[in-house]
Amino acid sequence: MDRKLRILYCCFHDTLRSSDVPVLTEAGFEVIPMLPSKRICDEFKIDLAIYEKDTSWKNNLSLNEEKINEIRSIDIYRIFNPDGTLFLERHEVGTPDENDQKILNENIDVIILASFPHALSAVLAWFKGLTCFRLYGHQNPRFRLLDWYFKDFPISKMSNLVNKADHYFSLPIMHGTLTTEDKMTLGPNATLLSTYVDEKSTFGIKWKKDKSDKTIGTIISYIGVEDTWTEHYKGFKKVFNDFDYLVLGKNDKGNIDDPKVISYNTSREQFLEEMSRLRIFINIGQTKQHSQYSPFESILMGIPTLFLSSSGFANDIIERSGIPFSDLKSMGMCDSWEDVVLKVKELRDDFGKLIDLSQRQKVLLDKTFSFDISVAQARELYGKMQSQLDFLKTSPRPKKPRKKTIFYAFIHKVQLQEEARLFVKAGMDLVPMAAPVNML
Repeated sequence: MDRKLRILYCCFHDTLRSSDVPVLTEAGFEVIPMLPSKRICDEFKIDLAIYEKDTSWKNNLSLNEEKINEIRSIDIYRIFNPDGTLFLERHEVGTPDENDQKILNENIDVIILASFPHALSAVLAWFKGLTCFRLYGHQNPRFRLLDWYFKDFPISKMSNLVNKADHYFSLPIMHGTLTTEDKMTLGPNATLLSTYVDEKSTFGIKWKKDKSDKTIGTIISYIGVEDTWTEHYKGFKKVFNDFDYLVLGKNDKGNIDDPKVISYNTSREQFLEEMSRLRIFINIGQTKQHSQYSPFESILMGIPTLFLSSSGFANDIIERSGIPFSDLKSMGMCDSWEDVVLKVKELRDDFGKLIDLSQRQKVLLDKTFSFDISVAQARELYGKMQSQLDFLKTSPRPKKPRKKTIFYAFIHKVQLQEEARLFVKAGMDLVPMAAPVNML
């Protein structure tokens, strides 16, 4: 190939995109961020003017403007019905029309998806290059990683993850995701591509220090919509009910009527300004498999931040830095919500201790999560992807005989989930029996 590997980047998360695209570009990739349709912008509260503000990624592209616009206009997710309603359960998700598929196959080497696992299997079915799924992790300890991402995923569609495993990369952002019991299910090409935040992503906004409000705060979105986040909100409210507190996040007053819940559905800069007035930030993370961007952002802004030892944020610091677990106790880590409450009481009115914690956390962040660290990982990923694409071009796979099909007549949900995974990994098709109406 006489050009750099070219990525169509289909992740809409503000902070993830603003960190991933520069990292991948610096590592040698050409990166084209997908242009979200108006309906996607409306559904997921994307401000297109802000989304399009940074055009630096164009400087490294070898395509002309017309071809770039043609590629970006393709709605790879196609997650809406004609009437505008979501159809995430439908197999059409991730299936552009044939002409659009041809354009992408001719001009794109790698497609990076996120948020919509339904699209993953569909894209694998028609895309000739490498299809990647960006794994955030999850916050519900009752679910295993794969069950969480694919809990509504048709079993019959899982076969593409097996049949085209050579075309599939999973890209977790955290060590905690790679070290779960589900590591084997992430595929042979699971590669860590960690994240970071910088001054640009926080608009240079800084903690207000002695001009801050005597308020603690956290970030919880989708309250009243997603059960896991609603439970986190209820737990936070119960623990910190005796404090002045705020809950920031993407929320709708129609789902949660609480004056202490401040919604930001449009202006990220306005949200960060609100966050900078907090006296102390509390990271809500509770599982190793997930970390929000908020503790990265709060520490970068200088806001003293407290977090649980069970969180993905704490786990990633330990995995990356090698800092002894016990040493993190002096850097904002707490073993329980009761410990967090005690630490808030100790720090809230003592600006000497607050500023000392803020400074030490900033040093820790710079050593552990940085642009250079992420670029080094992305360069390693470039080499793996180039080798894999070369292998796919020079070693065509023989046509496989028809797979055996199993009619699965057990309707126990947990047993189906566990055994289905084994059958699918063995390369078999599975057709689950529908439960009789009188048994539902």
